[in-house]
Amino acid sequence: MAMAPSMEDAGTAETAARAADTERAEKAAKAKARRSTLLPFAVISITYLLFTVTDGALRMIVLLHAYNQSFSAMQVATMFTLYECAGVVTNLAAGFAGARWGIRFTLVLGLCLQLLTYGMLYGWREEWEQGEAILYVTISQMFGGVAKDLTKLGGKTVTKLVTPEEKTSQLFKL
Repeated sequence: MAMAPSMEDAGTAETAARAADTERAEKAAKAKARRSTLLPFAVISITYLLFTVTDGALRMIVLLHAYNQSFSAMQVATMFTLYECAGVVTNLAAGFAGARWGIRFTLVLGLCLQLLTYGMLYGWREEWEQGEAILYVTISQMFGGVAKDLTKLGGKTVTKLVTPEEKTSQLFKL
């Protein structure tokens, strides 16, 4: 003869169901937290990689256009001096800017400055004297150098930010 389930059996089943629901909810919360942590990493990493490609292409276009305009090697090198010098100064200041205003600010500012650089280079006219063109391109490249290092700050910092403290390796230690 089959016995009817007792109250104790019903309570145990209910407790087991609650435990399973709680476990599922915890797993879902962990998965959501993992996704929310990795999304900024993916966005910043892709932005940095695309920026790197376009920045290199932009410098190559400037170089080839200057060559077509019969600039000497020294004149072309002069066009990129402020790019490198601005990069050095920006590297020194970018850490402070990132700490004060955050990676998002420095990344967006870097991307905006790169757009400014594109716009300025679009304004380079072939009828300009070589001295005018060198000065104009050098100034536009300065903005490109600042943009590169502001964007680089986000690209290199985001890895540290998404790495859990307990999983840091020798890579992040001095």
